[in-house]
Amino acid sequence: MEAESPDHGGTPPGAGWHISPQAGSFATVTRTPRFWIRWVLPLLAIALLLGLSARIAIHLLDARQSALETAEQRVDMAAALVASEIRRVRAQPRQSAPPQDGGEPSEPKPVAVYDAWRAALSETGRALRGADYHGAFLINAEGQVIAEQPVRGHAGKPVSTLTENTDGFLRAERALNDGGRIIVVAKPNAALTVWFNDVILFGALGLIALLTAAGMFWLFLRQLGRHDALLRSAEAFRSDMDAALHGGRAGLCFWDIVRGELRITGSVFTALGLDAPAGPIAFSRFRGLLHPEDDLYSSINRAMKDGTPDFAARFRMADAQGDWVWFEMRGRIFQGGWQAQPVFLGMIMEVPSDERRESRDVQMAARLTEALDSEQHAIALWDSSERLVFCNRRFLELYGLAGDQAMPGMPHAKIQAAAECNVPQGPRSAAGAPKSREASYDIELDDGRWIAVSERRTRTSDFVSIATDITTLKRNERRLAQSERELRATVEELEDSRQKLESQTSQLVELADKYAKEKARAEEASKAKSEFLANISHELRTPLNAIIGFSEVMTEEFFGPIGHEKYRDYATDISESGRYLLEMIDDILDMSKIEAGQFSLSIEPVRAGNLIDESLRVVQPTAEERKIDLNQSGNPDIEIAGDKRALKQVLLNLLSNAVKFTPEGGDISVRSYRYKGTVRISISDSGVGIPKHEIAKLGKPFQQVGNQLTKDHKGSGLGLAISRSILEMHEGRLDIKSKPGEGTTVTCILPQPPNRKSANGQAQRARGTNAVT
Repeated sequence: MEAESPDHGGTPPGAGWHISPQAGSFATVTRTPRFWIRWVLPLLAIALLLGLSARIAIHLLDARQSALETAEQRVDMAAALVASEIRRVRAQPRQSAPPQDGGEPSEPKPVAVYDAWRAALSETGRALRGADYHGAFLINAEGQVIAEQPVRGHAGKPVSTLTENTDGFLRAERALNDGGRIIVVAKPNAALTVWFNDVILFGALGLIALLTAAGMFWLFLRQLGRHDALLRSAEAFRSDMDAALHGGRAGLCFWDIVRGELRITGSVFTALGLDAPAGPIAFSRFRGLLHPEDDLYSSINRAMKDGTPDFAARFRMADAQGDWVWFEMRGRIFQGGWQAQPVFLGMIMEVPSDERRESRDVQMAARLTEALDSEQHAIALWDSSERLVFCNRRFLELYGLAGDQAMPGMPHAKIQAAAECNVPQGPRSAAGAPKSREASYDIELDDGRWIAVSERRTRTSDFVSIATDITTLKRNERRLAQSERELRATVEELEDSRQKLESQTSQLVELADKYAKEKARAEEASKAKSEFLANISHELRTPLNAIIGFSEVMTEEFFGPIGHEKYRDYATDISESGRYLLEMIDDILDMSKIEAGQFSLSIEPVRAGNLIDESLRVVQPTAEERKIDLNQSGNPDIEIAGDKRALKQVLLNLLSNAVKFTPEGGDISVRSYRYKGTVRISISDSGVGIPKHEIAKLGKPFQQVGNQLTKDHKGSGLGLAISRSILEMHEGRLDIKSKPGEGTTVTCILPQPPNRKSANGQAQRARGTNAVT
């Protein structure tokens, strides 16, 4: 059973005992309101149960009266129905009355009354046949019963006979016009049947409530008697013992834990120089004398939770001078059944001075241990017998020890055997020699960690050792040393590099001089080559033009037949060879100009469709001779910023190659389109194709791909090289894709001009870059 805290559920501040303003003096004792609450609450519960019983009784009486009133209304309604029906029948024409069944009539009765009675009983029979009705009677003006239903032997008798054996019955009368009347009599039993059921139910509930109230009152009186008897016994015991303990510094204590009241003999207060109270003291007031750090209530509450009957606690109380005096409370907690409240009965004794010193030493040792446990250094203390006296939490963590593996009194060897690594913090060195002098050193543990150890012997021959984990520091030192070595190596490498650079600088100076000389020599050679090519081209073109011209005259036979047919064939061969030689000379001259940077471009907007149409017209005759289809697709309105003559030369070179290497009956398609910010013109043929490893050779001067088909075609190998160079001068490129036996696709990729203005600017830049100086 857990006691209610005096701070929250116990005696409220200001109630119960009052402590005077003087330190430790108490005023007159008065009863706390809590004592009367213990009476009021049970009495209220009993009153509630009694009120509930009374309310049940009143409800049953009201229900019985309501049932009787309802039955009376039903009887009265039946009488009214019979009387009304008789009046209605009698208003009809009169008839002769037959003799009454069962004997001679007692007196002559009007036929109309008899008929009306039978008709009324016939119409209202349902109401009269109810189980709660006793009968209906017709009475004449003289007060005799002339008819009844059911027959009960009252016919011909006075109306007074109807009261026989009908005590407590319900009765209703209605007068007739001839002075007679109708009487209806009913039993109340059926009307009260439901009420009797309610009486049984609510009577049982009321009886249970009364028995419960009586039981609660008996239990309350029994508990109150036991509690008061215990209080009287404790008070008598206190009075008997107070005289014996008055001269000592001890006293008896009775503590009602739930009420929060204490009865303490005056000897305790006399020892403090305070006035003793005349009765119980509230715990909230008693706590005002305790030291703020001493929580007596929490201590006894923990003991009750643990189920420990014996209780002992030390605390400090302020005396009249304001000094703190140590006391010890020792006794037993009594807890009975559910109806009994827990109380403490024991003694309060002053702690002697030597025990107080011992207690202070224990507290000091506990505080010191807590402080050492919070340290980040591993601390161990060994006695002269090389047994552990103390180690802190960090020592256990450093060597992977559990609390029971490094207990005070254990030898170093046993602790070393339980540790996860070597334990250098011991009274002996690794060689087994005892450590006798003060020392500080760094050591690496078995798991790779480093610790800095500082140890010494005390005056009592004990051995204390303090270790700090310096693994991070050691790693940083290693990294620093490694960095220093690397830095030195780097400096040496830099020194070597400097010497090499100086040597290379002198060599570069020499090479620069040689380069300048070679460059001048190459420029002279290039100039000589250009002059030679210019001269040789002029010297070669003149006879070639004559050869080509005269061979054409002979072929066409302008001046008459030349005789034998072989002469015409020879003339044709001479003309074709001359043209081939002239084209080769032109290619060589163009290539030399490009290499020398003397090939100038005239950039202007060029329509792709026009460029393609002009190029196709040039190769159309040759294609028709070889029965090759030429197809054009794509967007012909695309504009290109470039040199029209140079671009046409590129297309003619590519189309000539396509026609040359496409077998008869093949097809060639030309397509112009835009793709990812570029203008592209692709030429695809269905020729022999080129192996993948041979494509890299294409585009280099004088390079040709050799296969069985290309051996039959002559060429200088400069066409693709010139085309690639011209496209690169336009900031474009040439893309070749081919598969042997499937054909080749060559794509001219040029940058797309953003607008006409930028195209003109690009033309100006090209002219400025390629102009011959």
